[in-house]
Amino acid sequence: MMSPVPKADPSPTSQRIDGKGSYIMTIPIRIAAARLLRVADIEDEKDWYVRRDSVTNAPLFLGPVTECVEVLRLESPKPWPQADAVYIRELIRERFNTRGASDVR
Repeated sequence: MMSPVPKADPSPTSQRIDGKGSYIMTIPIRIAAARLLRVADIEDEKDWYVRRDSVTNAPLFLGPVTECVEVLRLESPKPWPQADAVYIRELIRERFNTRGASDVR
């Protein structure tokens, strides 16, 4: 994950059904603030892209797991594979006061 925009993990860390038939899920939210920097190789006319930390501009080496910045507790009428992704993204946007891709002009 290289986006500086907070995103849900691809699957919840837990999911259970409550007494009403709703699915209760715990979903980690992660951020990896990075950007791609274009580097041109003049000799062979190839372009390369390297990851840089968006704050320090130092090379960015993502480990296998980026830091969890928040945990979203979601109640859904459907299990995770069928959960409303638009609703989940809206919850994350509200929590972090960010704009979605559809908001960018």
